Amino acid sequence: LTRTGATVWDRHWSTPMDAKAMAITVDDAGAAWVLGQQWGDDDRWHLRLLRYDAAGAESLNRIVVVSEDFSLRPVGIGIADDGTVIVAAEGMSGDGTVAAVTIALASDGTTRWEDSRTLSGWAAPAALAVASTVAVTGMTGDGSTTDGFVILYQTDGSPLMSRTYDSGDNATEQLSHVAIDSQGRVHAAGWAASSPLSSRVLAVRYLPDGTLEDDYLHQHASEGRHRTTALTVDAGDNAL
Repeated sequence: LTRTGATVWDRHWSTPMDAKAMAITVDDAGAAWVLGQQWGDDDRWHLRLLRYDAAGAESLNRIVVVSEDFSLRPVGIGIADDGTVIVAAEGMSGDGTVAAVTIALASDGTTRWEDSRTLSGWAAPAALAVASTVAVTGMTGDGSTTDGFVILYQTDGSPLMSRTYDSGDNATEQLSHVAIDSQGRVHAAGWAASSPLSSRVLAVRYLPDGTLEDDYLHQHASEGRHRTTALTVDAGDNAL
């Protein structure tokens, strides 16, 4: 679409199997990268990657190959400052274990590197942010406790940090949104719930080395469920 809402082009891709388009980003050349999932003959969900150039011509259409036999749910797609295409997904193995899966792709869609983590026992990713580094956030647990998590990578796949966040009070935490500021700090936000009917807004900020620089819990004047629905960072590196 143009800024005024006029249609420039529209495209439809279909398959005999169920398919969904679930995330999109645009690179510096104006190409649209679309990430989705497609049901396979092996009874698993696979990641489907498409690219359309600025004129709407399809220039890439392929399955994203991963090394493990996961059923995959897309979380997000982004283009790093060095041009690397980054994909985040939730992977479920045959035994039901859930993992946070991060994949870096070349311009032809082939895999440069991938990483999967279960952290405390299982890890359900919820958000991806990509700049000069790559951040993934979500929720992790071991069957008895559930905490938020932040993972930070270099764009070549080298790990920078992996942290879990526990607000205390036997609360359940989820970090459902993430952004990277100009200093490389990771801002993440979500919620902390002490009961099914009561939750507080949660925000954290980590330095690239994994140091927790700040955390914030907010309970609105009225009781009830309060959760973050969006997060961004302004020109002054303030989280909104």
